[in-house]
Amino acid sequence: MKDNHDEQKLLHQIQQQLDEPLDAQTHADLARLRQNALRHARQQPERPRWLMPVATLATAAGIGALSVTLWINQPDLSAQQAQLIADLEILGADDELELYQEMDFLLWLEEQHEAG
Repeated sequence: MKDNHDEQKLLHQIQQQLDEPLDAQTHADLARLRQNALRHARQQPERPRWLMPVATLATAAGIGALSVTLWINQPDLSAQQAQLIADLEILGADDELELYQEMDFLLWLEEQHEAG
């Protein structure tokens, strides 16, 4: 509670100081600094008006060239896709699992024959 009261007191003091009028010297200093800043801003060289459209066109041309290059140099995925589809068909087929089970049985049978 005391912290809240101290904070309110501090805020009230700050508001009073900010609401007080500036003395003549401070007002004159601020006006002089403002005028110097404005004068300095006007003295900076202006960029040519043609620079922005040229930069925009150059960027668009670069993006277009990159897009065309990537489009032309696409890898041929048809063979890879065909192999992937074949693999998925094998994995999805129930018949193939039966074949592997039969192969396991035949291998076991062969091992029994060799051992006996």
